[in-house]
Amino acid sequence: MNLKVRLYSNQDGFTFLEVLVAIAIMSISSFAIWNGVHGGLNVLEKIVIKSRITADLALFEKLFRDSINDISTPYWEDEYTLADLSLYNENEILTFELHDIKHQFKSLTLVEIEEQEHGMQVRLKTEGDSIILVYARYGSFHLSGDL
Repeated sequence: MNLKVRLYSNQDGFTFLEVLVAIAIMSISSFAIWNGVHGGLNVLEKIVIKSRITADLALFEKLFRDSINDISTPYWEDEYTLADLSLYNENEILTFELHDIKHQFKSLTLVEIEEQEHGMQVRLKTEGDSIILVYARYGSFHLSGDL
């Protein structure tokens, strides 16, 4: 019986050092990919929060301006009174109530309401602690596009 023993040389496979270098390169590249995905998800979360704040603010401004536009100057001579409009914070959520219809804005809180001679001014605070000033005049002054 003839037993043949074959000796392997370095040209038939990878050395241990080559395998370690390949694993190191793969781990560094996967770490870079993971950081990119993680950063992208953080940016996406910030975009979603800002878009929700913008949508809430746009809807609030439309409702607020439309309801204030219904008040004629001077408002005390009209049947429509400011008592029909109610703005308040409920559990740190801005609540807009008009004629028993309630709208809540989770990303906004009320800071201050100021009645002026020709309109009403509202200061709001967003989730990011930005202060937004919304002013509406009494009478028929509509937002652009609402004609």
